[in-house]
Order: sequence, then structure tokens, then C-alpha cells
Amino acid sequence: MVELVSPQSVTTLEYVRKRYGGARMEFYLASISILLTIFSKVAVELYSLYRLLEIVYGFLPWTVACIVPLVWAILIACCGLKTVIYSNTIHAVLLVIGIVCIARYSLEAFDDYDTLRDNYFEAWPNTTLLHFGVLNDSYKYTNCGIPKARSWNLFRPYFNLELPWPGMVFGITINSLWYFCCDQVIIQSALGARDIVQAKYACIMCAYCKILTIVFLFMPGIVARIRYTDFVACADPDICEKACGSRQGCSDMAFPMLFLDVVPKGYRGLVLASLLACGVASLSSSLNSGSTIFTLNVYRNFRPIMTETELLLVTRVSVITIGILSVLVVPIVKASSLLYDYIHSITASFAPPILAVFLCGMLWERASEDSAFRALLLGLGLAAIRQVWSVPYRDERCGDTSDTPAPQILANFHFLHFSIFVFVLCTAYIAVAGVFSEPINEVHVRTCRMVAEP
Repeated sequence: MVELVSPQSVTTLEYVRKRYGGARMEFYLASISILLTIFSKVAVELYSLYRLLEIVYGFLPWTVACIVPLVWAILIACCGLKTVIYSNTIHAVLLVIGIVCIARYSLEAFDDYDTLRDNYFEAWPNTTLLHFGVLNDSYKYTNCGIPKARSWNLFRPYFNLELPWPGMVFGITINSLWYFCCDQVIIQSALGARDIVQAKYACIMCAYCKILTIVFLFMPGIVARIRYTDFVACADPDICEKACGSRQGCSDMAFPMLFLDVVPKGYRGLVLASLLACGVASLSSSLNSGSTIFTLNVYRNFRPIMTETELLLVTRVSVITIGILSVLVVPIVKASSLLYDYIHSITASFAPPILAVFLCGMLWERASEDSAFRALLLGLGLAAIRQVWSVPYRDERCGDTSDTPAPQILANFHFLHFSIFVFVLCTAYIAVAGVFSEPINEVHVRTCRMVAEP
């Protein structure tokens, strides 16, 4: 926090410009940040809200599902960050109440932890039960939908294709460091605090609140896997497509289904309000951060002198534009793999170089603008190659056979391992290039350290 507040930066990208000098890094990072906001934040939040409303109200056209988010985008455009902070505070309280209610009513059917665990391993889809062990059976998905033996192990072998332990320990740490320490969506609230002390207290409180997810989100997800095995863990893509419209699986529908099934009618309105509040709060933060980055880090570079009226107009137009573009991206999210894998695969591709630039700028004075910018381009090139290369193989799932299977380097190189590789490579490049390049102007380093140093 001291590093970001010291140069009186309004956005995280402004800190990069003041630390390294030059405008090309700021413009590049702004472009990547806006794209990440559209593809991995706003579009995902719109899709999640659509899925929730679809479960609650039945069939729901996309046009109707997008009305509420777009109305909220207009509200954010008119009111700004202050409204986002106040509304998010109220939404956070409602969210905690809602997830506590869902966890309480979903877990009461199980006597203890061991009972929950035993029931999980017994939850096999009916299609798998009918064909499992049958000789000369031509059914392709016989071994699909079966709970993995290591499902309850946090640290799995490094060759595990779902969540290998190096990816869990280091890959997710890299992605999380970028999201919580470099991304404008999170940092904007901390930069809006009255002073550094309050910002630090808020960060600590949020860190403790994250612990709630283990009990109140993870456990209900297991309950949904047990209660709705044929739906949440559907093994046959044709059955999945009929059930939820996706051939990749229906696990994204687990939480809304559990909410409708276990929460008593008297509490459903409150819990539904809390879930909608969660989605809208996340949506508002993403829209506000995207518009802030575009206005202050992109548009201002072309028009350094702006009136207050022009600044407000550009901010409002950018909020609505990002909202509309995100609506157009939602079908891509729907056609992709499960939300968790989609979000982390996008983040693991583009976030590591950005984190490397921030950490090197904060921890090492010899990190230069030229080496940092080249590291960003290196990371972008590797991410683009991986994303384009993996497009033909994204629809593959358990039981599918293809004449052109994914290459081993792509199939066995987990996206979290890719995150580690790119981060280490970019950090090493910045360090080595910084040693052999001209030292950076001390004005930039001093500007970012003047508050931190006595």
C-alpha cells in the first residue's frame, strides 16, 4: 500500500508509469486490463447472473437477463466510485447472511464430516452405474462422473491434470497476488481509503473474510454434488446439454439449485437478494475499474487537458461501452469450459508478466522500463500462442475420442504450471536485462519511495 500511495497514484497503471517512466507500458497494461475486465470479469459476472435468474425463474431470454446489469451500469456511470463502495458494503453483509443460510440448511442433512465424505464417494451418475463393469459395452462415458480418489486431497501429484500441487501452491498464488495486489478492481477501493492505516485494516479484514469460503461455499458445493448427481455430475454430454445447455458439464448450476431446494420459502427472498447483490457488487466494481483505466490511462494520453464535464462524459460512455461489449462476449463464456477453469486459464495466461513488472518495480531499483516492457511482450507472446493453440482442443472431455488429440506439451502442461513458467521467465528477464542496461533515472524510484522512507 505504501508503494502505491507514495507517488499519489489514482490507478495501479499510473504507478507503473511513475515508477518506470514512459507512456508505452501504461498504454499496453491499460489495454490488457480492459480486455481482462471484459473477458474474465464482467462477461463472467453477467453469465453467472443469467444462470441464477434462469434457475429461479425458468426460461429467461438473454435480453431480459442483461437488463438488470445494464441498468446498474448506467447507475455506476452516473454515480461513480463512492456509490460502488457504499453499495458493495451493503452487498457484502447480505452475501454473508445468504451463504450462511445456504450452508446451514444444506449441511443439516449430514451428521458429521465423515458422513458427508462417504456420501460424496457414493455419488455416481445413473448413466455410469448402468454401464460400469459391463463387458463389451460400447458406451463411451462408462468411467465418467466417478468421484476421484484424490478429490479430498488438497495437494495432488504434480502430473494431476485437474489441480497439481505446484499449481495449487505457486500458480494460484501468482494469480491471486496479481488479482489482490495489482488489479484495479481490488486496489481502487484501497486507494480510496482515507489513509494508509484504514487501507491496511480493510485488507486484513477481507483476508479473514476469505476464510469463510471454505465452509460456506466449498461444503455446499459438495452437498450439491451429492444431491443432484445426475445433473451436477452428468457424464454424458448429450444429457448435460439437455439439462443446462452445456456439453462441458452442469456444475456451474450447483449453487443456484441448492438454494432453491434447501432454503425455506420464508428465507428465499433474502438469500436470492444476497446472491444477486454479490453478482451486482462484483459487476459494479469491474465496470468502474474498467472505465477508470480507460479514462485516466488511455484517453488522457491523447487529451492531457480535459474539462471536468468531458472527464465525466468519457467515464460514463466507457462504462456503458464495456457493459455492451461484455454482453457480446457472454456466449463465448457459455461455450467455454467450466467457469473456474475459464477464469483461471485466462488469468494464468496474462497476469504473470504484469505481476513480475509490479514486483520487480517495487523490490529492485535496477528494474528498467525497457526490460519491463520487453518482458510484458514476451509474456503476451507466450500467452497468445498457448490460447490460440488450445482452441481446437477445448471441447474435449472425459470419454471423448479424437483423431487429432491435443499435443502432449499442451495436454500435460497445466495452465497453473504455465503461470509459474511465465512468471519466472519474465522476472528473470527483467533481472538480467536490468543488470546489463543503463540504470533507471533515480527520479522515478525516489518518487515511489518518498513516503516509505523516513
